Amino acid sequence: MLRRTLPLVVLAAPFLFAASATAGPPVIDLDEAPVNTPQEVPRVSNASFLLSDGLAWGMPRADVLAAFSKVGGVVDKEYDPVLAKLPIGDRMRAVELDRDSVKSAFARSWIPFDDTPTGFDTTPLYAEYTYGNSEGLLYLQRDGRRRFFFFLGDKLWKIYDEVSLFSEEQIAGFAKNAGGPTPSILATSYNDAAVKLGIKLGAPPKYSVVDADHPQPTAEWQDKLNHLRLHDRGGFLGLVLEDKGMLSKLGTLRRTKRKDNSEIDPLVKSIIRGKEPDAPMPPSADAPPKNPPKKKGKK
Repeated sequence: MLRRTLPLVVLAAPFLFAASATAGPPVIDLDEAPVNTPQEVPRVSNASFLLSDGLAWGMPRADVLAAFSKVGGVVDKEYDPVLAKLPIGDRMRAVELDRDSVKSAFARSWIPFDDTPTGFDTTPLYAEYTYGNSEGLLYLQRDGRRRFFFFLGDKLWKIYDEVSLFSEEQIAGFAKNAGGPTPSILATSYNDAAVKLGIKLGAPPKYSVVDADHPQPTAEWQDKLNHLRLHDRGGFLGLVLEDKGMLSKLGTLRRTKRKDNSEIDPLVKSIIRGKEPDAPMPPSADAPPKNPPKKKGKK
């Protein structure tokens, strides 16, 4: 459980991945994907759909907050279609209050990764950041869906969507009530999501074998400027968009390396071993030698 919780609302990408996607691209059969053979990450024309209008890589945190909170900004564009259908009255005022609470909650969501551990350390997001390298995140939340905005050196460089899996009936409900905020992907399983994303992007992904470096099943795509990852997180999906320019510099920008949590603290080691024996006292200058030389007998 996260240590810092806020009544936040997520605003996800404003399109649906429906089963009846645009006709044309071939159907992708996951059973034929070369999961256990090396693959190149496929290049597609545009994988940047998680970047909302008005956002761009390298934006400082203040500009990202302004893009969401300003009149006509990201939040307003999500709520305007809903408000347009409501008559003036209590329901409209309630939606407007909810919209305004989203803006203020987002502004309070900043979590820096300085020297203080956070609740994210026990979640799959732990692999997405480091401490002591001027990193931090903002996040929005609603109905089990969360979007995280990662910053390094006060520059936006990664967006991570944590999305629930849905039943076919729920997906049909989203399509029927289109107009409000929707998840960035609507899928019944990780495989379903990979297929729908492949159709949307025009190419099947690279599938990573689960190992120490890839603890979660992962599918990947890229375009000229972005790297896109899809993670299987059991009952959730992780959808991650990263700035490739920043990715190429991480080794230099992250000067403070991640601590190996598998190492045993030195104090704990000393307790396990027991108290170390005291160092011997140095011999007194007047004390006779322990093994005096033997006297030679007379011949």
